[in-house]
Amino acid sequence: MRNNGSGLRRALFRYNCYHESKGVITYVNPAIERALGFKVEERIGAKGFERIHPDDLKFATDAFNTLAGDTNAPVLQSEIRLRHKNGSWRTFEAVGSNWYT
Repeated sequence: MRNNGSGLRRALFRYNCYHESKGVITYVNPAIERALGFKVEERIGAKGFERIHPDDLKFATDAFNTLAGDTNAPVLQSEIRLRHKNGSWRTFEAVGSNWYT
């Protein structure tokens, strides 16, 4: 991880997280433990938006609603901050798509 100038660290690896239509996490890649300090079982069944930085939450919920409501929606991409288990913020590249086309 590296410092991106704003005090946030950027993860240099990816982890996958799938949500059902109500935003509940149904799958998490085991890399989440290295990325955010959580074991997989700690995140399954959790609310998908509860670890998102407040300033990124509107974009994240709007993107989720767009993708959930339109099977033809384009792939959406942005940087997003997530709270690590230790309370610090980590910056990730978020890529979302509707796989139910």
